[in-house]
Amino acid sequence: MTKCERCLNVNTKNTLYCEKCGANLFKSKLRVVHESGLNRTHYLFSQDYRIGRDQENDIVIVDASVSRHHAELKYEHGSFCILDHDSKNGSLLNNLQFKRSKLQNHDCLQLGGVVLHFYSEEQSLQPRSNFDTIQFVQNEYFRLAENRHTNVTTNDVLNTMLDLALSLVHADQAAILEYDDSHDLHLKIGKNLDGVALDGQRGLFEGVCESQVAKIACRDEVLDNDGGAAGDPDWEYMAFPLMAIKGNSQKTDELGRNGVLGVCYLNHNKTQNRLSNRKRELLTALMQQIALAVENELLYKESHANRRIRQEIKSAKIIQAKLLPTTHPDIGSLEIRSFVEPCETISGDYFDIIPVSDEFVAIAIGDICGKGVPAALLSSTAQAAIRSQLEYSTSPREIVDNLNRLLIQSTTKSVFLTLFFGILNVTTNELVYINAGHLPPVFVSKAQKLSELSGTTPPLGILEEEFQAERSVQFEPGDLLLMYTDGLIESQNSKHENYGRKRLLKLVRTIFKASFRDYELDAVVSIVKKDFLSFIGDVRQSDDLTLLAVKRKELV
Repeated sequence: MTKCERCLNVNTKNTLYCEKCGANLFKSKLRVVHESGLNRTHYLFSQDYRIGRDQENDIVIVDASVSRHHAELKYEHGSFCILDHDSKNGSLLNNLQFKRSKLQNHDCLQLGGVVLHFYSEEQSLQPRSNFDTIQFVQNEYFRLAENRHTNVTTNDVLNTMLDLALSLVHADQAAILEYDDSHDLHLKIGKNLDGVALDGQRGLFEGVCESQVAKIACRDEVLDNDGGAAGDPDWEYMAFPLMAIKGNSQKTDELGRNGVLGVCYLNHNKTQNRLSNRKRELLTALMQQIALAVENELLYKESHANRRIRQEIKSAKIIQAKLLPTTHPDIGSLEIRSFVEPCETISGDYFDIIPVSDEFVAIAIGDICGKGVPAALLSSTAQAAIRSQLEYSTSPREIVDNLNRLLIQSTTKSVFLTLFFGILNVTTNELVYINAGHLPPVFVSKAQKLSELSGTTPPLGILEEEFQAERSVQFEPGDLLLMYTDGLIESQNSKHENYGRKRLLKLVRTIFKASFRDYELDAVVSIVKKDFLSFIGDVRQSDDLTLLAVKRKELV
């Protein structure tokens, strides 16, 4: 438990700022910077700290050049002193050796090969006697602006900025309110807010954010950024909108509300408090820095969330790859090759080759209406549903009918699945299939006769009907089945021309001329892939793409 020296409130352990008045509970900061650039900041409270490599120390520095018990920080009479414990590699303070020395703000320590920067919170905001308030705040503002990229947390910046604002205009209370995900204002940081009811100012805050113009309430009038009273007026309270600076319009709408991230409020209880134009200009600059700090934090959080999402999608891609057949999953009498190109890391396309028994092999390729994570989840559901049914049924009609009912019950009306699903009897060479609205696979016989296996039923997940329309084809040794999704034929080049089904069929006919009689399956997929990539060039595609080639092995 930590007791606040300003308001005497007892705070929970390890809290950096008073939960009641917002005052700093820590006395100083120690930033530890390794030679590799790795750094960490330790917040120092009114206590002693042992520093060294041993894990029993209060501040552990994992570096071979640092002794096990290298040094100690002693808190005495409101300030910190540094003691060297006869360390092996020595200690320096501002490039000078020492045994014991009192630390000042911005002192630089070196323990072995590790650099430590000391920052005193109490010293940092004490104006020097030869500075007036405005000059002091202006100097501190420029120093903070120059070093804002090295500040450890946004709260450090905002607390410092509010302290500067309080000092500049001699305010009694200050608060920063920020829009949350629901576009409601909530308190982010406050100073001396004990007894100040912010809820009564909600109308003021919302009005300032809506107009995007600061309001300064004076004894006789209200000033805004477009005008002011003559002389230096007495002010009672101020509210400044915190405007996004770095983000584009779409981004700032997501982060705040119409480009406004929140509001900064200042209040005072004195009978007179003059506001000069010079103070007002510097106060406006402070507000811009506060807005920038808030925006940086929001953009960082969004970037961090996006990195996490990308990592999760990357993991999902690995899982999905394990669910799909491998690159060359030759199964019994079948050779199999594939080419998959998801447009959003994971694919809504689905294909599978499933050995059911020594006699039967299931072949499937499908395309979910949609892309990205939702489509990938649904394609995995379809795969699991088909595989589970194959344990007790080898009827394409029955399996597709059950899958259709599952999709209707568990998805919205706007989501559907096109599917080519067949079961090959390797003994009789008969492939019984249903084409539920999928692009017709290209069937090439050993005699180079080319045909297409056109649709037999509507896509799945739309109509509640039983699927009776099975068809069959003899799939003899040496025959080939080339299946694909619409991401192949609907892909466009820089001229907005589709790759097209006609181009694909023409290419397949070219491949299977007499001179290609002894073709290899790898060569077929490679030729189609090369032609496709040459056609689209560097144009990013908007749909998932799957090409699946299955060939019956010829008898030896």
